[in-house]
Amino acid sequence: MADRLFDRDYIQARLINRILSLYYAKDLTQSEIAQQLGLSTTKVNRLLQLARRNKMVEFTIKTPFQHLFNMEAELQKHFDLQDAWVIPLEGTETSLRSIGMAGARFLLDHLQDGDVIASGAWNGSSISISADGLPLGVHNFTLEVRDTGDNSARDTAFITVVDGTAPTIDRPVDLLYEHGTTGHTIVWTPLDSNPALYVVLQDGDVVASDVWNGSSISMSLDGLNPGSYNYTITVYDATGNSVSDQVMVVVTPSSSTTTTTTTGTTTGTPMGIDILSMLLGAGVTLAVVVIIIVVTRKR
Repeated sequence: MADRLFDRDYIQARLINRILSLYYAKDLTQSEIAQQLGLSTTKVNRLLQLARRNKMVEFTIKTPFQHLFNMEAELQKHFDLQDAWVIPLEGTETSLRSIGMAGARFLLDHLQDGDVIASGAWNGSSISISADGLPLGVHNFTLEVRDTGDNSARDTAFITVVDGTAPTIDRPVDLLYEHGTTGHTIVWTPLDSNPALYVVLQDGDVVASDVWNGSSISMSLDGLNPGSYNYTITVYDATGNSVSDQVMVVVTPSSSTTTTTTTGTTTGTPMGIDILSMLLGAGVTLAVVVIIIVVTRKR
């Protein structure tokens, strides 16, 4: 029996393929894909999850120091570790400093409330501890000191780490294109270490919003009617800092035109025939005159 090309499985697989291509290759949001394909955002999300569960899409991560991160994953797997760090070596002094910084960061990432981070003999001098490298949030450090009589004293200091730096964003150029043409897109590339979400407005109305994972954000402009449009994007980080950008889009009417040819008809005697008649008439008159003159002279 011949394969049933347009069966139910094929149609769904084709739809999933289109969604995966738009989502991963063209960086469209789920809401943009839903609008383009005439689907609900819920269905787009459900089909993306179905594709991941059935391993229809594969990811290849290629970040700087990727070979070190791959080694970390192998160490975790081989020794059944919860976490592992492999530090790049660039020289004795630099390597020691890198190991120290990585160790401090690893410690901060795994600290729980009440964990002891430092202890030692106290000789009566001041006690200091670095708070550099703390993640965003509120942290408390409690110091307890004891004397030789086992008398003790405690003090707690609270440190709040906030993100006071707004995201950055590039400035795409304004666009002008002819109505009916396709392939027109705005692509923004915002940057921030703690991305959160974005909102896109068209002339003040929300046309797209989604979670921002730190990647580029694109907006398709195909299908607009002739006119001018103001697209404004605002991206937010986890602390609420934001940055905005505006792009003006002008869509001109189609340049295709229709040429009309008009044919006119003239009635009357053609000019060539008039001239010929005049010449013939003149020739007959001339002949008559010549004949009369000749006849007269003969007489």
